[in-house]
Amino acid sequence: TRVKDHLGRSYNIEVQLLPDPAFVPRSVYYLARLYSTQLEKGNGYELLNKATGVSILGFNLFKSSNQIVETFSFKNARADLELPETMELFYIDMTRFDIDKPRKLRNRFEKWLHIMKFGEIYVKLNAKVDKELGEEEGIESVVKELKKINSDAEMRQLMELHERTETCLALTRGYAFNEGRQLGRTEGREDGIKEGIKEGIKEGEALLCQNMSANGMNAADIAKVTGLSEKQVLELIDSAQKNQKVSEPEPFYKPRKTNKKT
Repeated sequence: TRVKDHLGRSYNIEVQLLPDPAFVPRSVYYLARLYSTQLEKGNGYELLNKATGVSILGFNLFKSSNQIVETFSFKNARADLELPETMELFYIDMTRFDIDKPRKLRNRFEKWLHIMKFGEIYVKLNAKVDKELGEEEGIESVVKELKKINSDAEMRQLMELHERTETCLALTRGYAFNEGRQLGRTEGREDGIKEGIKEGIKEGEALLCQNMSANGMNAADIAKVTGLSEKQVLELIDSAQKNQKVSEPEPFYKPRKTNKKT
């Protein structure tokens, strides 16, 4: 989703639930496009406004990081000079959100993350916003607005999921193929490739069905947008709930090894 603020600064906001080994270059590409397509023909570069990418993730992208948010911007090698008002990337890892941290100890950002992650509970189950959350300006009005638009949310969700499902499944199958090919090389047999691909696709489809089910969709609706049968959907959801974890790709960036002088 692309949006602009009152100062003309652009934002690309994306939610990614499934692991994607190419997610980092993809998000950088989207941000570069967002920045470079601002100007109309004949306009000067001084009219360029800052572009910001915000990726909200349902998986751990940076294995070496224990932070909820990782921020990237244009800086020199010493990190003491920055190119302001250009481009910036934020990766928000929702898997690292500490649900057990007392709400009264959470900062403003963590309170909004709570609403982002558990907003459905306040909308569909009509849960009451507690005192600590309610004291944060804007949270109660957002919850009220979510309840207001919830009446037609199911139909809109079906339409959006239908568009995204094919992409998600394609990513899953692509990753499964690479994993299966690597397994075949390791074990030195052709059936290792086929086995890896088959298992990877099944796990990816299981996670996709589980996520849609967690968002209130029934098996019949999930079957419509995935092309699977209701029986297959129920079996995949059951499989995902038993496993509780679907294999993730290796992080795109790995921590650099530093050579210590002796």
